[in-house]
Amino acid sequence: MDSLYSLDLDLKVYGSDGTAYPHKRQAGTTGSMIFRAHELISCLAERFDLLPGDVIATGTPRGVALGRPSRFKFRMAEILGIPQGTRTARFIAREIAHNDKYLSRGDVIEARIASADGRVDLGTQRTAVR
Repeated sequence: MDSLYSLDLDLKVYGSDGTAYPHKRQAGTTGSMIFRAHELISCLAERFDLLPGDVIATGTPRGVALGRPSRFKFRMAEILGIPQGTRTARFIAREIAHNDKYLSRGDVIEARIASADGRVDLGTQRTAVR
């Protein structure tokens, strides 16, 4: 079971022309995940019927696109009485407009899970953003 927690997680993003984006990528290991895979599966199996082909979304390693507002901006919004929903909507709109880490139509995502020694390789999945 130890090898289950030393698998490399790698995600890369390529433009429609095949050029890799150096700032649109994530890397980590299964050992750095908050919840252990076998514990997560066990917990879910107690409550749901898990079937072959089911996908369990476990989160993401570091390198996600979304940032967060500074403490100053957060506090100013509170002082000004801007409702939380409005703050969130404005923040997301600003992120999408100015953060180039988000996926765009035509990007190709490439995800791979494998061990460093090559003994375990779950393959590479490629998905185009439409």
